Amino acid sequence: MRLRNTSGADIDFLLVEFDWFQFSIAEDDGNFNTIDFSYKQAATITTVTGGGWTDFDALDFTMTTSGGCAGVCSSQISGSCTITGSNSACINVNIPAGEEIMLRWSDPNDAANDPHMGIDNVGIGIGTDVTCAFILPIKLLNFTAEKKERSDLLKWQTASEANSSHFEVEASSDGEIFYSLDIVAAAANSSTVIYYSFENYFEVIHPVNYYRLKKVDLDGNFEYTNIISVNRVTENIYYANELIHLNNFSDFEQTTLVRLYNMEGKTVYEDLHSKNDIIAWKSKGIYILELPEYGINKKIVAH
Repeated sequence: MRLRNTSGADIDFLLVEFDWFQFSIAEDDGNFNTIDFSYKQAATITTVTGGGWTDFDALDFTMTTSGGCAGVCSSQISGSCTITGSNSACINVNIPAGEEIMLRWSDPNDAANDPHMGIDNVGIGIGTDVTCAFILPIKLLNFTAEKKERSDLLKWQTASEANSSHFEVEASSDGEIFYSLDIVAAAANSSTVIYYSFENYFEVIHPVNYYRLKKVDLDGNFEYTNIISVNRVTENIYYANELIHLNNFSDFEQTTLVRLYNMEGKTVYEDLHSKNDIIAWKSKGIYILELPEYGINKKIVAH
């Protein structure tokens, strides 16, 4: 289910509701099939596959072992062999106006087989629904990241907290696959503004670092914040006196691939360089200098 925020304002949470149905009990009361729920946020989403999905277990549907079905039904339309129910939960999100969220239910157990399960009548609530406002234990005011010389400084504030356990700081090099950096203890309960910070000294190794917080309460429930990023690339690339200067294109002492293309798109130069290197270049003309690792494309006029 793909949704676009056309409300003109940011959406902070979604209330998701659905009906479920089942045509058999779990085989041998032990082989449980699950319909797994996940969601993805982006400016535009065009596929239900790929990375970047966030699991949300509260909206999963695992088949039950009782309720009127004795094993697998011979007919899925047999009313006497159907178990039904409903589920609902709130997801803490941050969907800017004009951007999208996709909701996905998938079968991780027997993707190629009929699991005798299904969902229907999916409903979505947005805005300031009182049900969601009561459930969410941590009200986050902001989450920012600041580039330092050899670190990234993350800061966030909460307006109030109820039953909060901790924040898990997570990082990524591509904005899709995240790993844990550290855990910051939360206040448990508070009705005043609390300031938090975390400085990442050890994992600042990527041209762009992506961060998010995993907010965890004392019952083990968790929600993710929006994703923020820090661009570690600084570049001052220019041509003078038959030399191409690669000044401070990176914060790190490492080599990277440098390519030079002519206006026909032909590669006329390719080599590894580190920051503050120079390239002797006497051929006059207009070129495009590329640093693929850093996503830099720079026009060079050799005169």
